[in-house]
Amino acid sequence: AGPCGDRYEHYLAMPPSFVSSLASHVLNGQISTQFQSAWCTGLVHAGDKGKLDSQHRPKARPIVVGLALRRITERIPCAQLKGQFARVFAAARQLGVAVSSGIEVAWHSVVNGINWFLANADGDIDQYPVALQVDYEDGFTRASRARLLRATDDVFPCMLRYQRACYAKPGRIVALHNGSIVKEWEDAVGVWQGGPLGNASFCLSIRDWLSALYARLTPESALTPDSHGGLEVSIVDDLTVVLRRRDVVDFSTWMLREAPNYGVKIALNKWHAYVVRHPSEDSTGISPLMRTLAMMGCSPSSEGLPRLLGAPIGTPAFCTKADGHVNSIVTAAASFVQKIGCLSHATAEYQLLRYCASVQLHHLPRLLAPHLLAGYASVHRDAIHEG
Repeated sequence: AGPCGDRYEHYLAMPPSFVSSLASHVLNGQISTQFQSAWCTGLVHAGDKGKLDSQHRPKARPIVVGLALRRITERIPCAQLKGQFARVFAAARQLGVAVSSGIEVAWHSVVNGINWFLANADGDIDQYPVALQVDYEDGFTRASRARLLRATDDVFPCMLRYQRACYAKPGRIVALHNGSIVKEWEDAVGVWQGGPLGNASFCLSIRDWLSALYARLTPESALTPDSHGGLEVSIVDDLTVVLRRRDVVDFSTWMLREAPNYGVKIALNKWHAYVVRHPSEDSTGISPLMRTLAMMGCSPSSEGLPRLLGAPIGTPAFCTKADGHVNSIVTAAASFVQKIGCLSHATAEYQLLRYCASVQLHHLPRLLAPHLLAGYASVHRDAIHEG
């Protein structure tokens, strides 16, 4: 439910023409001050990040959700502008909005970039690839609304009146506990993640930064031998860059210096690097480049990245290690299957097994090689048979 308690079923009971008229008025900015105040009031939810904090508690992702009518209304431009969204954002290497199978395309782009640099390094350690995994600190809650409105006016002017209705003036966010308001504060910065236009709005707010990245890395010529650029791809607020070793420090220095100028803050605790090991390097040692990156705030590894866009990247041993990401989600899925097996209702058990028992696993076969997943598939299959 939204902050006023409205739900989808309330609007299903209304005449469709009335709901359509409401949505049309809001999309065109034709709303009263009082209605705009309700429209810009959001309810904050704690979403599960799928990670643990330093005290081994589940990390929460703050997701702001508005009126159910706001979520219904935002589906209209999402459907009408999907093709334009895809063209504009894909041109900036942003594959997290309206791009079909964007996560899979991004993941394979990173892997193929690493493999290409490795195959063409000809033994030169300076040509060996490094993959940088970058996240933005409080990306949605820190997003610049002024930049969002400028970018909207530039590339999607038909959405400007609606974006102004949502973000031109401060709104209000409330937090509930046991049905009562426990905290309330002004909402003057950032964009709401809990709506159909949330990702698109965030990406518009960092459009200048995406353009600066593209200009700095020149990915269209990065594969030429004398290039000092790199390959880059983004999924909303997750950025991955693949460069040659010789260029990593210069790019990282530039990134840390320039990002704040575009309203972006790099989350150093989420900045990781996969420094592909050269045959001349000790398998247990730390290379000078890794030391330099560590001094800059990065967490480098010569084995891989534990979780890039939902799956690990690195050596086979790293991707299949006992305490790795794949093992953790397969273990969780198998445990859920066992709990489903405790149900006494056969139809409910069947429906849960069919639709819920492997949701987190669906993307893995589209990313990792089959021989890496065979053992995990057996664990999941055995859990279903035993249940």
